Amino acid sequence: MAVTRWPDVVDALVALMRVWPGYRAPDAYGSEIPVFDSFAVGLSEQPVDRYLVIAWPGDPSSLEDQGDSAQTIATTGNNTRDERSEVRCRAVAQYGHGAGLMDPSPVRRAAFGVMGDVENLLRGNPTLGITAPRMVALMGRTLSIQQWANEGPACAITFSVTYDTRI
Repeated sequence: MAVTRWPDVVDALVALMRVWPGYRAPDAYGSEIPVFDSFAVGLSEQPVDRYLVIAWPGDPSSLEDQGDSAQTIATTGNNTRDERSEVRCRAVAQYGHGAGLMDPSPVRRAAFGVMGDVENLLRGNPTLGITAPRMVALMGRTLSIQQWANEGPACAITFSVTYDTRI
């Protein structure tokens, strides 16, 4: 019997987004947007203008929760449980010197576009291919929107994917 579906949901999101049109695994070079699993984002040295992190652990100097999970008893007598949980994700767009001439709008729209692709995946495949008596994943909360300019404009959106399942 499953303790939680949280790791299954993370693995499914990573796998499905890596094959989504315009996306790729981080070790597959190309112009597509890399999809990182958790802390692997910190291990990449590829210069990219956009990327997605599933199970975002936060900045390495101040780690955050990658999500949460909660269960309640579903039915008396057969020990089934309902799980409602959240997976934290991060969509980033960043352009170097001269790109966009320090205009924040293009990177903001690009970051929201990455988040929108995750939502499109969830709308088209709310079960994420996970077989369960009930499994529904959808966009959760937008937790933070940050914009800055250092070597060019950048935008990072931390958001959640929530799911409701029966275990």
